[in-house]
Amino acid sequence: MDRVHRLAESLKAIHAVVRCALAALAVVVCVAAVSGNDDTQLDGRGGGVIAFYSGRDGDSEILIMNADGSGMRQLTDNRCADDAPALSPDGRQLAFVSERTGNAEIFVLDLANESVRQLTDTPGMESHPDWSPDGTMIAFARYSPGSWSNGDLFLMSAHGDDERQLTTHNGDDMRPAWFADGTKLLFSSNRDGNYDIYEIAVDGTGLRRLTNTTLHELFPRPSPDGTKIVYTLGDFVRRRFAVHVMNADGSDDRTLTEGSHVSGEDPVWADGGSRIIFQSDRTGNFEIFAMNADGSEQTNLTEMPSGEYWPTWAVAPITD
Repeated sequence: MDRVHRLAESLKAIHAVVRCALAALAVVVCVAAVSGNDDTQLDGRGGGVIAFYSGRDGDSEILIMNADGSGMRQLTDNRCADDAPALSPDGRQLAFVSERTGNAEIFVLDLANESVRQLTDTPGMESHPDWSPDGTMIAFARYSPGSWSNGDLFLMSAHGDDERQLTTHNGDDMRPAWFADGTKLLFSSNRDGNYDIYEIAVDGTGLRRLTNTTLHELFPRPSPDGTKIVYTLGDFVRRRFAVHVMNADGSDDRTLTEGSHVSGEDPVWADGGSRIIFQSDRTGNFEIFAMNADGSEQTNLTEMPSGEYWPTWAVAPITD
């Protein structure tokens, strides 16, 4: 599968083979586990907490830290792929995708008692969960068995029931993200040729295309006040990816990160829209960065030799 759906560090055709091998291995040897550190203090200092996944031990594992990069600890520890983390709005739960059952399914980790529960169990492959603003629902993409090229958007309750399908299309609808009022979602789709940003109401109506360029608009996120959208602009030919921001109607597009290769991608809003968390390979491998909403003061938060990807942010500390 290409970088749009899975590991942004790969950009290699062999990645699909690696993922399949990991999935097959998971059936036999993958044991779900959570690894904490009693010496780690997660208290939301610096403006909330950030979860992400890392390749630090040879496969994808999920870690969490304070928003200033302190208090880092590992949440999963097994021999299968755990990725696509999404913190709940209250910072107490973490939805993620795991291949621990042999297929890409959505799980939820309770950060207080370290319990894990499985929400989906289908022949298809689930990807990129995103919590509704009130924490009662989860949006996600589901792909046909064995193929990451045909995705549709779904909704389910935070308990994994009451599932319903939002889109039905032969193209790739992916990476849903909720507006703060809970009435609609943003997503990326290549249904019209290349990846553009669309919005849709939670009842499946009101589909609207917001971008229309020769490049690829990916991973959109609406600002907390609903007036702006941060996203990744991708040029697959030149292999360049950067964080952009635009008005919610698609106007006034601006570049926030600049440079060769991946100067920035997978952005999420933080601190009520005053900051943006994203990933970049500008140091030689992918790291988690933070910057002000205007693109200033870009700071490396992780500084590790392994690759770190797909940040998610929550305002509340995960401990009382």
